[in-house]
Amino acid sequence: MCGYKYRDTLLREMGFQNYKYYLSSELWREDIRPRVVDKYNEECMLCEEKCDSPEVHHLEYSKHNLLGESLDGMIVLCRTCHKRAEFTRAEGGKKEKRSLTEANNYITDMIIEKMA
Repeated sequence: MCGYKYRDTLLREMGFQNYKYYLSSELWREDIRPRVVDKYNEECMLCEEKCDSPEVHHLEYSKHNLLGESLDGMIVLCRTCHKRAEFTRAEGGKKEKRSLTEANNYITDMIIEKMA
């Protein structure tokens, strides 16, 4: 089991109904998210711009990072870069959610391209 299904299983074990409830929890909003944003100085890892409204992208889901015991596996992205990483355009322009692996591959590719 990997990706979003694994995340959802972990969250249920932690007492959260789903990811939406987790993201609205005090644990996420007042503890974990602010620490990740501070760690990266509110700067998007892809476009390197200071974010007005930084978003945190989970590169991986582990119990340790979902509980805030570790900040490994989480990065800051601006809203635009986060949407580009998480969604792709299908035929007809419809947005489709990428798998966690696909989103992370997109991020890796963009970082490599930026370094070239």
